[in-house]
Amino acid sequence: PTSITSDKSGYLELRGYKTKIFTMLHGNKVLLCKSEQDAKIGLAITKIPLNVASIKQSDRKCFEITTPFKSFSFTAESEREKQEWIEAVQQSIAETLSDYEVAEKIWFNEANRRCADCQAPNPDWASINLCVVICKNCAGQHRSLGPKMSKVRSLKMDANIWSNELVELFIIIGNKRANGFW
Repeated sequence: PTSITSDKSGYLELRGYKTKIFTMLHGNKVLLCKSEQDAKIGLAITKIPLNVASIKQSDRKCFEITTPFKSFSFTAESEREKQEWIEAVQQSIAETLSDYEVAEKIWFNEANRRCADCQAPNPDWASINLCVVICKNCAGQHRSLGPKMSKVRSLKMDANIWSNELVELFIIIGNKRANGFW
């Protein structure tokens, strides 16, 4: 098994659990694990997605990560450790939000500012194998074709697939050229 590295990790108290939970900030997720060994192999009780999260201080050594789905209240060993966690998570949230830059870059090609299929403005999905930018509704249609026909990915949420080369390809080809080919 591959070993997972973290941006910040350690044991924290999680409200509702009797024992401390090994907590690991990894990219744009916080993994909650039973032990450090579980964390190293990516075995988590749950993963908190930071692309939809916010963090705030609560009591002295406490902080809370809130998502639209659930809130997680943590207690650190010290005020200093709490601050380190807050800063690390805030940094990760900021980096996650910068994923919106992918959409901005791809929209640099004017043809990509409208859905390749229905012409809806500001499409934020793409078929990465067809090299077209599409809206949410058309993304659903493309998904129904299956991944062999159209691999649908979000411009804003699927940051890990958007290499500089792929973004550049979408800018160069653009919806106009792609539609001319397909």
